[in-house]
Amino acid sequence: MKVCVVQFETKRSRERNVKKAVGMVKETLQHEPALVVLPEAFNTGLLEENYATAGSLDEELREILEISGECDTVIAAGVIAREKGGLYNFTAIVHRGNIAAVYAKVLPFPLTSERKYFIPGRELVVCDTPAGRLGLLMCYEIRFPEIARKLTFAGAEILVVPSQFPKKRLDHWECLVRARAIENQIFVVGANSYGRSIVADPWGRAIVAEEGDTVLVTEIELEEMQRIRAEYPFLGDAKKLGSLDVRTL
Repeated sequence: MKVCVVQFETKRSRERNVKKAVGMVKETLQHEPALVVLPEAFNTGLLEENYATAGSLDEELREILEISGECDTVIAAGVIAREKGGLYNFTAIVHRGNIAAVYAKVLPFPLTSERKYFIPGRELVVCDTPAGRLGLLMCYEIRFPEIARKLTFAGAEILVVPSQFPKKRLDHWECLVRARAIENQIFVVGANSYGRSIVADPWGRAIVAEEGDTVLVTEIELEEMQRIRAEYPFLGDAKKLGSLDVRTL
């Protein structure tokens, strides 16, 4: 199946960001993708001055929902929105004009103001879609193998990672995505606002975008994950590790 990753740098103008995202998502549809992934906070960027005007999920995703209603593509969008009186850093899964699933970032980044503004999520999410079972995590969370492993053991086939990973840590970003793919024998799709958006397969092979605004287009076969796991049945041993005690000396 075909996967498209939308990469663009968010700016201070919310109107510009949404217009850019909508235009690039429409551009992907010529490829007839099963899955399109947008960066984290595509609407506001991670810019404090934009948070006060953030609306509800339905409001912030209105144009994306409209596009989704006219095709069979699953769209994963990182979006800042206000729900139940609080501000959240969400990933929303959109299909056929509806919000099919929502994940609130569990670990806001500690070195910026994310923890000041965003209510952290309380649960991880794996959702069934026509593009496969998607496990959701965001940006900083790719640093934690525990999250990816939990999503894998919950049946995810593709880890979807909307991100705003900064340019000075892009070497980390690429290594972390490939590591999560290899250790979990799973596909990982990372859409990063600042470049090097990536699709890594369960063997760790990856197609990586350059910096700048672009759409990364590639094909994946979910059956490849099962083939690799059958030939290299390592995840069974990984499950055994959870019951081990640690003896300190």
